[in-house]
Amino acid sequence: MRRSLFLESENATKVDNVYTFDFKRPHDSYVNGFEIRNCVVNYSPTKTEVVTRAEINALSLCAFFDYTDSTKITESGDYVTQINSQNSGDVVWTFSSNTSHQLIDIGSGKGIRAVANWHWGGDGSPGEKPGNNQDKSHLAMVIIRTGTADRRIFDDDAFYKDLFINGTGGVRFEIAAGDVVFNVSLTQDVPYILSLTKDGDDFTCRAEQLTTPFTVQEDTQARTDTVWGDVNNKQHKISWGDAQYGNLGFDFGSWAIVKGDDSTDIALIHKFLRQQYTGEGELVAADIPITLQLNSNYLASRRVGETLEEVDGKHSDCIEHVNYFKKINSDGQYYHLSVTPRGYETEKMKLGKIDFYFENQGTKVGVNRFSIGLELYQTTYN
Repeated sequence: MRRSLFLESENATKVDNVYTFDFKRPHDSYVNGFEIRNCVVNYSPTKTEVVTRAEINALSLCAFFDYTDSTKITESGDYVTQINSQNSGDVVWTFSSNTSHQLIDIGSGKGIRAVANWHWGGDGSPGEKPGNNQDKSHLAMVIIRTGTADRRIFDDDAFYKDLFINGTGGVRFEIAAGDVVFNVSLTQDVPYILSLTKDGDDFTCRAEQLTTPFTVQEDTQARTDTVWGDVNNKQHKISWGDAQYGNLGFDFGSWAIVKGDDSTDIALIHKFLRQQYTGEGELVAADIPITLQLNSNYLASRRVGETLEEVDGKHSDCIEHVNYFKKINSDGQYYHLSVTPRGYETEKMKLGKIDFYFENQGTKVGVNRFSIGLELYQTTYN
C-alpha cells in the first residue's frame, strides 16, 4: 500500500526555522517506509553584515568618537573625565568639570549625559582640520533630547558653528544676522541620528528616528554668513556648548565628522550608528549555495539500518538534498530534488507530527516557501 502526501510550507507551523505538519490521524494504518518523491524550495540566502569601527576609521575623518570603546574612555568614580577619539591622538574630549558627565546606555550602545548644570565637553584645539581644503562635510550623531531647555548642542568655530536645539526640539544655526532654521524637530525622549551635510552654502539637516515609527525628517537651508574658504582648513575647536548653556537635557551618543559629502561614506556612518543603537546588523544578500540539506528529525529517527552521521558522531536528520537550478526574476533562488529518490525502511509508525527543516553547511535556514511530495509505504524492504 502506498499513500502520497503533498505538503506545502504555508500549511505548516514554523518555529526556529523548523516546519511542522500535524496530521492528527491516529486511526490510520501503520506504515513502515517513506520516500521523498519531489521537493521544490524557494530560498533567498542572507547574511548579517555589521559595520566595524575600523571601516569608519578608514574614512577621511575630522573626528570620530565611539562611546562603546572603553579603551578610549577615562572615568573617575561615576564620572567621565576624558574621551580619546578613534581617528586621531590629537582629538581629545575633556570636560569643564570632572564630576559633570557620566557614561550611560543608549539603546544597545553607550552615550554621555550631563548631570551638572553649566558644564560642557569639547576639544579646544583638535589636530584635525574641519574641511581639508574643501567646502563639503558631514556631521552625524546619536542624540536624545531629554529636557525642554534651549541648548547649543554643537560648535566647531568652522562648519557647524552654533548649532542649537530649542525647548520644543527645533534645530537651527544661531546667527546674529538671523537664525538659519531647519524644518526638523526632535521629539522629547526619542532617539535620533541627527546629521548635517554641508555642500558649499547649503546645509541639509536630517533626523532619523531610531524607534517606531522610524520617521525621517529632512530639510535644506543656506547659510551665507561665513566665507567657507577661510575656515575649511583653520585651527578650530569642537564642543557641545559652553558654560552659558551647558549640556543638561541631552544624551549624546557616538558621533563622527567626515571630510567631504560622499554618499557612500555617509551611508556607512549612519549604518554604524544605527547598528550600535539597535545592537543588530543588517541582513544582506549572501552567496548562493549549490545545495541545501532536507532534514526531518521525526522521519530520520525512525529509519532502520545504517544512517548518515554528523561530524560529531551523532545520527544525522538528513533525508535528502535539493540542488540549485535557477532564479526566477526577483523571487529568489529555486532548488529541487534532482536525483532519483530512494525509499527508507522505518519502524512501524502512524501519521502524527512530522517536522522538516533545511540546512546550509550545518546551519538551519529559513526559506520563502517549499513543497514536498512525501510517499508513505506499508511494505517490506529487502
